[in-house]
Amino acid sequence: ERRLISWLRSILPRIDGALGAEISGLRLSEELSNAEFDEIYQAFLDHHVIFFRGQAGLTPEVQRRFARRFGAQVLNAWSALPCWLRLALTIILTAALIYWFVSGLSE
Repeated sequence: ERRLISWLRSILPRIDGALGAEISGLRLSEELSNAEFDEIYQAFLDHHVIFFRGQAGLTPEVQRRFARRFGAQVLNAWSALPCWLRLALTIILTAALIYWFVSGLSE
């Protein structure tokens, strides 16, 4: 039986100032109890960003299942684009930004 993770608050190191904390010793691929998730959610509210290191082998479905516990998922339009189009747009936008920056230096 997995023990509750109520000890989280005492072991959560802050990553950078007031933003972020790392949660270790937890396998997100395993089903979490409501009490365990409540602790994770409270850590998210307290720290705004939480990191889970060492989570190898998470499938997209496991990631979606975990994310759904935080609320409704909103997919952005960028992720709906085909990979080749995202790559092309990234190259074009990067080139435009470089041109804008370099042209501003010569003035």
